Amino acid sequence: MSTNLYFAEAHVEHHFGGFLFNKIPGIRKLKLGEVLGFHFLYTPTRQQYFQIDAGIDNIFKLIRVDFVTGFDGQTNPPVWRTNGY
Repeated sequence: MSTNLYFAEAHVEHHFGGFLFNKIPGIRKLKLGEVLGFHFLYTPTRQQYFQIDAGIDNIFKLIRVDFVTGFDGQTNPPVWRTNGY
């Protein structure tokens, strides 16, 4: 979103480094990692917008897949979508 007015944003992301996946014997060998994130944007025109994501990192030591949902706290119910990079 582009604006000429003030805005505020925050991004928090934590990599768990296999905290959960290392407890599953078959999955442990893949060395996958868990990622959780929270993102926030505030603009005067749109008000507040939140995004929450959960992902799996280190797939084939190259790929990360995120499941992301966004909501504004007013009108849009959360809808999950997938981003991979």
